[in-house]
Amino acid sequence: MSQTRIYNIWKGMLQRTTDPKSASYQHYGGRGIKVCERWQNLDGFLADMGPTYADDLTIERIDVDGDYAPGNCRWATVAEQARNKRNTRLFEFRGQSLVIADWAKVLNMNAKTLTSRIYLYGWSVERALTEGVAPERLADL
Repeated sequence: MSQTRIYNIWKGMLQRTTDPKSASYQHYGGRGIKVCERWQNLDGFLADMGPTYADDLTIERIDVDGDYAPGNCRWATVAEQARNKRNTRLFEFRGQSLVIADWAKVLNMNAKTLTSRIYLYGWSVERALTEGVAPERLADL
């Protein structure tokens, strides 16, 4: 299996949590992130994660501070995984918490426009998400 993508994902998971020479070690093993005992063996990992694997997905820890283990891992798209990082900032508006990219989709806006409004111009979240937005887009929020 050493030539398969899922094997390389498993191997990379082990390397970044155990090998101080790995470029990613400081963000994983260096922070105390471990791989559960069952997943130290490829067969255990495949038994738990193999059935839901797809080539367009990556392994994601649901709790970014938790270990690689059943119950804390799932397969996710690159976009989903980008929203589940330690530095991800959520913006709350009308009871919903979303990242800028998701607010832009909901409101049919350009994400760069929202980013500029909040970070460059210092607008409040409410103003950034409502100014110039069609009222029918806001009605469902």
